[in-house]
Amino acid sequence: MKVPALVGAVELADVVRGGRRFHLTRSSRGTPAVVALSGDSLEFFELDFRAGKLVSRTSTSLERLSLGGVSVERREGGLMVSVGSRELRGEGFLESLETEVYFVVCGGSTCLAAVGDFVDGELKIYDIPRKRLGVKEGVPRAYLGRGLLTILGKEVTFAVSQHGVEVIPGHFKAVASCSSGVYLLDKEGFLVRLYGGVLSVVGKVYPELQASCIDGGIAVADTTGVRLAVGGALTLATRERARRVSSYGDTVVVEHPGGLFRVLKGGSTYVLTSPTLKSCVAVDGGVVCATDEVALLLDPGSAQEVYAKFLSTEASGSRYVELRLGPWYPGCRYSVSPKLVEVVHEVVDRDSLRLLMCPRVPGWEGFVKVDVVCPTHTFSVRELVRSGRVEVKELRYKALFRASTGRLVGTEDSNCYGILELDLESEYPAPVLLKVLVRGVKEPQAELSSAEVKPGLNTLLVKFLGSCSEGEPVHVTLLGSRGEDYWEMLTVGYSPREHVVTDIDVSAEPVVVEEGSRSLLIASGSYIELTCFNGTRFSGYNEVVVSGCREPAVVKVRKEVRAFDRVFEVERARVLSPSREKCLQSFGRVSSGGFYADCSMYVVEADLKALAKVEYSGRYTTALYLGGAKAAEVPLDIPQIVTGFAISYGGALIRLTGRDLMWLVLRTAHGVASWLAGKVYNVNPP
Repeated sequence: MKVPALVGAVELADVVRGGRRFHLTRSSRGTPAVVALSGDSLEFFELDFRAGKLVSRTSTSLERLSLGGVSVERREGGLMVSVGSRELRGEGFLESLETEVYFVVCGGSTCLAAVGDFVDGELKIYDIPRKRLGVKEGVPRAYLGRGLLTILGKEVTFAVSQHGVEVIPGHFKAVASCSSGVYLLDKEGFLVRLYGGVLSVVGKVYPELQASCIDGGIAVADTTGVRLAVGGALTLATRERARRVSSYGDTVVVEHPGGLFRVLKGGSTYVLTSPTLKSCVAVDGGVVCATDEVALLLDPGSAQEVYAKFLSTEASGSRYVELRLGPWYPGCRYSVSPKLVEVVHEVVDRDSLRLLMCPRVPGWEGFVKVDVVCPTHTFSVRELVRSGRVEVKELRYKALFRASTGRLVGTEDSNCYGILELDLESEYPAPVLLKVLVRGVKEPQAELSSAEVKPGLNTLLVKFLGSCSEGEPVHVTLLGSRGEDYWEMLTVGYSPREHVVTDIDVSAEPVVVEEGSRSLLIASGSYIELTCFNGTRFSGYNEVVVSGCREPAVVKVRKEVRAFDRVFEVERARVLSPSREKCLQSFGRVSSGGFYADCSMYVVEADLKALAKVEYSGRYTTALYLGGAKAAEVPLDIPQIVTGFAISYGGALIRLTGRDLMWLVLRTAHGVASWLAGKVYNVNPP
């Protein structure tokens, strides 16, 4: 496909301001022009393509105008014409066609007839006596053509143009005034030419006649199509119906229904069509075509081939998908589909457009389509393209640390910490933004060593923490983005077997060594805290000396365990009652090292079918189950959680024996203890 070469462009923003409509045309001398319409006001602009701007020539209306030293004003019942000091008022008409203006006014014994052009700034006015017209009163019948006004007298026709007045026997309608002669339409529908005072028949024409001058002849359009007459009879140019025809020199522009424009230049023909194209006219210097935004001056004598050439179809390394489009005019637009492919750079180089494109997803392969809409033509191009991949070069380190009963130092309740270190090799030509998604972890928090993957080799460190459950797999997904949407790049899983339990080797009970009336609690590398039934507390690091501690007592062992670059604080606890075993043979006070118990308070007969739990349904309660059925429930007044034979005190897990249940019940509620007296234990409450 070929289109005329671009000569220049003018923006039309000033023309359409305030919602004004405009009409593309040319003056009698072939000057490209635009007429802006607003109500009954007309503003005429010259299109100066050399300077690339609009030049306002005049503003007027058909109610009152002034041109070439002549002013015309509509008055009630007619027109008032002023030419210097002369005034004539009478009946008449005032009309415009394209950039041209025509009027006739008759008053008294004379008529004034005028033909002018707003853009060229010219107006020729002529006196025609009524006597010559043969019309005694009123306004004679008149017809308008291109640069021509015919006034019908009683037996003759006055052909008025900027070149003068011709008197022709008979009645004729105006068609056009050209350099090759005055063209008229007779009563029989024949086109005739007046040249050198001689009338000659050009040919038969039909309704909906339009005409425009060309070198040495005329172009006419009617219901049969478009025909040209150069030095002889009419010859057919196209059979297609024309809405409008314009010409200048040897160039003819035909507007067909549906927004298609045919440009005829010598032996060349161009077909111009586009959704944005509004009109085209032939002017001095070529053809002007306009959209709502811009007017282009084109040279139909110089053809350009429309082309689209992919210089590269792969976005990899330092290269992008590269496409060159031409010719590229002001007002040209393009669109790329699918939206997955983005344009990263565009530049206009002379009369072509260079596009650099890249799929938004690394490793993507598919067809990209580029649709181009220019003021004079449209076309599309489709090509298979691909983008470089982002691949895992090496998995350097992968670990998930979890504490059953501890927490990560610096957090409130996070019990797991994950690390993922890997090398990524990116063949993708642009940085890829990263985001991490962690599944299988409650309230996860994650951080990346880098917010993007750059082209080449990247070492990436991913850290995450939160709350993990035993037996629950964890998955870490890296998401990439080149816009608003993210896509999955890779997923790494941590199976339950891969969890590193940091507190698996932390002892729940310290070593107890009796030294006379004292006991030594030993837990190497740990902090020990002992709380006795009588309120006495003991604490220390590695070991603690205990004396005068009434049973039962709660001992907590807390230890810090390093996990990669973070530290877990692991805490275990249980009930200590080393001397209570002696209550099976005694009913008084018994002791074991630094611990003692008062056997008169209770005699324990453990029933392993008994189960104590702390439950929550708006408040914490202690529930006792016997044989699988709930036997009793009382409010819990201390921060404990009991599950089976286990109690959590201050966040630490305490393992209970059947005898320990008795102590818990006594501390929790006297009512439950009384109930158990007849069911499980022999109780002597204090």
